[in-house]
Amino acid sequence: MLKFLPLFLIVFSTNVLSENQSSILEGPTLEVIGTTPVPGLGVSTDEISTKATISNSEIIEQTQAINMTEVLESQAPSLMIGDVQNNPYQPNLYYRGFISSPLLGAPQGLSVFQDGVRINEPFGDVVNYDLIPMNAISNATLMSGSNPLFGLNTLGGALSLRTKSGNDYPGIDSSVLTGSWGRNKLDFANGGKSGDLDYFFAGSFFEEDGWRDYSPSDVKQGFIKVGWENDLTDFDLSYVNVNSDLIGNGVLPVSMANQRRSQAYTIYDQTTNHLDMAILNGSHMISDNYLLSGVAYWRGNTTTTYNGDVNDDYESAADDQGVNNQTSTKQYSHGLSLQLTFLGEKHSIDHGLTYDISKSDFVQYEQEAEEFTTGVLRQTSGFDDVEVANQLRGRTQNISYYIADRFEAADNLILNLAGRYNRARVKADDILNPGVANNLDANYTYTKFNPSLGFVYNLSESMSTYSNWSQGNRAPTPIELGCADKDNPCSLPNAMAADPFLEQIVTQTLEFGVRGSSSGGLNYNTSVFSSTNKNDILFVAASPTSSQGYFTNFGKTKRIGAEIELNGENYVNWRLSFSHVQATFEDTACIVSEVNSAAGDVCGDDQIQITPGKKIPGISENVVRLNLSKQIMPKLLLSSDLSYYSEQWVHGNENNAHVSANGLGSGKVPAYEIINLRADYRIQEKLSFFFRVDNLLDEDYYNSGILAENSFDSSGNFITDEDDWVNETFYGMGAPRAAWIGIRFTQ
Repeated sequence: MLKFLPLFLIVFSTNVLSENQSSILEGPTLEVIGTTPVPGLGVSTDEISTKATISNSEIIEQTQAINMTEVLESQAPSLMIGDVQNNPYQPNLYYRGFISSPLLGAPQGLSVFQDGVRINEPFGDVVNYDLIPMNAISNATLMSGSNPLFGLNTLGGALSLRTKSGNDYPGIDSSVLTGSWGRNKLDFANGGKSGDLDYFFAGSFFEEDGWRDYSPSDVKQGFIKVGWENDLTDFDLSYVNVNSDLIGNGVLPVSMANQRRSQAYTIYDQTTNHLDMAILNGSHMISDNYLLSGVAYWRGNTTTTYNGDVNDDYESAADDQGVNNQTSTKQYSHGLSLQLTFLGEKHSIDHGLTYDISKSDFVQYEQEAEEFTTGVLRQTSGFDDVEVANQLRGRTQNISYYIADRFEAADNLILNLAGRYNRARVKADDILNPGVANNLDANYTYTKFNPSLGFVYNLSESMSTYSNWSQGNRAPTPIELGCADKDNPCSLPNAMAADPFLEQIVTQTLEFGVRGSSSGGLNYNTSVFSSTNKNDILFVAASPTSSQGYFTNFGKTKRIGAEIELNGENYVNWRLSFSHVQATFEDTACIVSEVNSAAGDVCGDDQIQITPGKKIPGISENVVRLNLSKQIMPKLLLSSDLSYYSEQWVHGNENNAHVSANGLGSGKVPAYEIINLRADYRIQEKLSFFFRVDNLLDEDYYNSGILAENSFDSSGNFITDEDDWVNETFYGMGAPRAAWIGIRFTQ
């Protein structure tokens, strides 16, 4: 790849840089962000033409969050969490109507980077938030739009994480937390510097029993970074090791929720992750105008899942009632990125090349179970032999080139121009059925050039307007290619059959905003946006009479919305945000939804019809959030978050027409509101005490849902006659009131 380097070396005459400034992105700043995945020169937040939500280490510490999704939910408008798995480390994150999820098969729409490395997993683009070492994060920037500079899967936004260095975070920082649900957490970190060398290491140990029945979790995170830096050169080598064992018992039918919200439908739903990742970041000032930076990495993650479920093939008492679905996914990836930055009087130009390859080995097992235990446990028992249902080896190769120019066209006008060419090759080999017709073999190449054009116009010293048009794309994942043949449909979206070609998704986003401040200390940032997905991928019915289906390209979906964000400091520090997002289908299709009351009215049996304008499930249209903090006395800081989420449609109700015949769920998630409180008391300079209460008013609420059949009676016993199974709304349960107390030592 170095043969391309001479193409970058365009001669400019101005001399403005005198030292290496790229390491500023590791520091606790809120004023400068990185606008490309590869760490380069920071750009002022006033000069970007999109919305950016920035959380530094101080904000992360103040939220007392255990994972990054909690931080983002408290800070970003148009962002909400869905507890489909009901595990604190396995949420569905929705941002402006796009999803980022650890669940395989979910239509991922956000890209996530850590120190310049994309951490969406190669097999399915999922994001495992339990693998992010929280107490090693220096700052997190959530950027809106289909920013092409962040490559594949950047449809609705990009999240860029930077880790700490010993140069910017010297000393000891350790804390211990304990409280509700048997939750215990130990964090420690230490950083330092000697001459040009610096070091930083951090560790985190988390365990809890969970508030749902049989839902313990255990997460161990380790991070170490060694760096060398002088005026012209900066190198950082980091290593991350994470081992997690998560049990999240998923959604619960409303009839069971009315009895006791903490019970599980069936057990267990277990996910384990083992991550090793090494990242080498480097930058060097070639001259006063040029900065050469790069990232090299190796990443390996092994994920296993175990789910005890009702048997989808159950028809009569002669059949096995349950099935244990198990998977093992081993994923390895490595790559290299190079970026050359030129900074002149009017132009700041980035050229970048990236090369990433990955290998994924996926095995799916099935083990039928004769019955479920009776009562509240509902665990599969009486096992048959384990059978291999699918075995797939996937390989991807991604090559891209990007260029970005920040151009000061006038004293009060900045233009942001960017483009990226992506070439993605997706290859799959069916290990279980090699050489057999209609197996899982696939070998497709996707190419796309995505442009972006934006501007920032300063109306005055304290007020500016910005606008941006951008385009991003996503190649189909193996889970979608594995069930894309209408002649070989699947009974479930995560089952696999033959895999014909699917078009890549292309998203175009237009955003316009105004930001600034008043003489009275009021800061504001308002924006309106529209994102349109073309060739979206949808699971549709195979035929008018079939309950099976397959993934196929679907015309269009759209997300339009507006955000208002205000903050200031009067008697208290306060921040108020309001967001409105309408996520709609913009085409017509028949999809499988057997439980929907409108099934069969227009399409075939067990199918519903979606038409343009119908709302996409899982998204609250209106979100209001108020953050307050007050330094009560020199040693005591109090803060609170008040959040309101409007109602949302549940999955299976994509036609927005379901009406419950038995009163067991309306096909919607009701609106809800949550209040969280936090306190931090500094006992002495190096020692502080902190306290946190979630869901202060102990609200019973849901934040996600799906239409499904309940196979158990009110006593928890399996109903042997399938005709007696009850159609219900299954809900993702909001956690009850909980409190934790902790102590922190810094030196």
